[in-house]
Amino acid sequence: MARFLFIGIQDDPHLLEVADALKQKGCEVNIANSRAFDTADVAPKTLSQNTPFWNAIWVRYLPPLFPSAKVNFKAQEIQKQRAIRSFLIQWLHEQKTKNVPVFPQLSNGTYDQYKNNDLSYADQAGIITPQTRCTLNMESALSFIKDKRKNLIVKPLIGGAYATDLDLINIEDYFTKWGPLILQERIFGQNCRVLYFEKQPLKAFIAPPLEEVDWRERASLSWEHIELPQKFQNKLFHFFKLSKHTMSSVDLIVNPENIYFLEANTTPSWLDLPTVYAEEQTHLVAQFFLDVTSS
Repeated sequence: MARFLFIGIQDDPHLLEVADALKQKGCEVNIANSRAFDTADVAPKTLSQNTPFWNAIWVRYLPPLFPSAKVNFKAQEIQKQRAIRSFLIQWLHEQKTKNVPVFPQLSNGTYDQYKNNDLSYADQAGIITPQTRCTLNMESALSFIKDKRKNLIVKPLIGGAYATDLDLINIEDYFTKWGPLILQERIFGQNCRVLYFEKQPLKAFIAPPLEEVDWRERASLSWEHIELPQKFQNKLFHFFKLSKHTMSSVDLIVNPENIYFLEANTTPSWLDLPTVYAEEQTHLVAQFFLDVTSS
């Protein structure tokens, strides 16, 4: 019987739905709240403590490294979350040394997804990217803003806060709340989401143009399944190979001129898609984990 450990935000429906699909296949799935990982029954208290063997571990969300833009965390709580995060990352590396597959891929001694690296990989794969500056320096940010004089958006380099229109007055607040920033030329067109799970069919969905910068700001959105041109799919597969992504959700903007790569996220979401596609994707993800146990 295959045994899986899922780690993320408590009651995340993606974890619950995939867990149910795997349980129907006879697997054992344990779900641990990453924000309180130190209290989970399956969590070790020290790195040297023996823990159950897992056929695979899926980390959907880590404890936050920076305060949320939506929630005013006290400094003490952020420090606690960072301590849990540090221990969890070390423990995940220990699991890797025991040949336990950990998803998404751990790399470079950390578990953070550096989106500026992904932009570079997209360029190498021949995918067009917006003009972008990744920075933790106010002077560098202001220089980019002055030089481009275009519609710009801002989002954190690390973390999943929503992208938003740049408000120059609040730029210091962005650095305070988010740490390193991504400043990016805003591209207009249709939103496109591509779901990638290694060895599973590539799925792409498109929605109408929005006034909002980030499609997640909409309570509901009409997504339609599309087939991306094979030539562009090949570029995406090249990107996944360069970036070593094993699971990913790629955000694109499609307009009559080009297809633009905005970013890739290692915490793909699909349950907001039309029900038939959401259910199909849940089973594809479950199969992704089942394939791990047979490889």
